[in-house]
Amino acid sequence: MPSEPEPQLKALFDHYGAFWESTAAPFFDSLYSTAGLDKKTQELVVVALLTLRGWETGVRTHVRLALDAGATAQEIRGAILITLGVGGVTAAASGLAFAEPILVEWTKEAGTPRRG
Repeated sequence: MPSEPEPQLKALFDHYGAFWESTAAPFFDSLYSTAGLDKKTQELVVVALLTLRGWETGVRTHVRLALDAGATAQEIRGAILITLGVGGVTAAASGLAFAEPILVEWTKEAGTPRRG
């Protein structure tokens, strides 16, 4: 469970945090580990899929997880950009708009220059 969940997830974690920790989180951990991908790649795939679904909270949450797993801002933007081919301009543009505030803040905190 994130330390400061997205507002849309707060009620879920407030009322069903024990369920999330005991059942949902282990399910996702097991699913992702079965895929045979490293954590960074898993998170980039999930960011792209959530972008296609248009779920802002999911994109924002998994952008943070991708950064924690070692993804760069450029890799995250690239994973979102790829959705343009399947989801069109609306999906890609929305995904980038959802992710950008987090990426900008992360690059400021990390002291790294913002890349295109």
